[in-house]
Amino acid sequence: MISFNWPIIIVTTVVLYCLTILFLPFSAVQATIMLFSLIAFWSRLPGVCIYEPISFIYLMDFVDIFSIIISIYINPVYGAVFSLVWNLYPRLAGAYKTWPAIAKDSAIQAFVTLLCPLFFAIWGSLAAVVIIYSVLRFVLYWILNIFVPTRGFVEQTIRLIISGVALFFINMLYTQLFGDFFVSLMQEGASFSWALFFIATAVIIVFSVAVFGFSPKKAGKKAIKNVARIVKHQIHRAEAPKLDQDKEDMRLIRDSFQSKDLLQGEDLYQGKRMQ
Repeated sequence: MISFNWPIIIVTTVVLYCLTILFLPFSAVQATIMLFSLIAFWSRLPGVCIYEPISFIYLMDFVDIFSIIISIYINPVYGAVFSLVWNLYPRLAGAYKTWPAIAKDSAIQAFVTLLCPLFFAIWGSLAAVVIIYSVLRFVLYWILNIFVPTRGFVEQTIRLIISGVALFFINMLYTQLFGDFFVSLMQEGASFSWALFFIATAVIIVFSVAVFGFSPKKAGKKAIKNVARIVKHQIHRAEAPKLDQDKEDMRLIRDSFQSKDLLQGEDLYQGKRMQ
């Protein structure tokens, strides 16, 4: 089952694209964070828009790795806010994962993200930080579930073990494949990656068409029809007073002719009587 809210998806995507371009002349790092936000948002959508019995797709987003890198190389508060926003906000675009469960997970990830610079200072390795982050995320979620349960204890424990193993391999894969590249984009003096920008755009278009059935052609036609309908409505509203005025003028002209005919008839009648 798939459920998605296209108005939110489209508006968010357009806003993030605009912010990326607006930040670009001033700061390549800030523009890159906006690009990371765009990728994080879209990578999060499958997990909240596609139903799955056990969380696998839900864990495949890039929010974790982006949050960790931003926290270590930019600012831990930025990283925590990034984590909280892009773990929680995409739920508005989907229908799956209950709000209490996703809120708990988002809050825990934001908290662990704040600690990532400390972990990095101790171990000095991004891979080590990712491992600690992945373990703490699920251990803390398991502990929190004891006090604020969303599932039964045994069921939740089994699901967390399965999901925890999956998350470990997913995050380590992302770290090995993209870690160094993402880190290079966050370092001072780094330049904006147009290659990543265009790759992300291409992936978003392909993904939206293949998974969500979104058609840019149909969306474009629908948008044009909506614009044409609005313009037609505005023209009709603009012409309405003019049409009303024309009707009023015709009425006055007709009344004037009728008055003139009446006057001529009375003059004729008076003339005949005088004769």
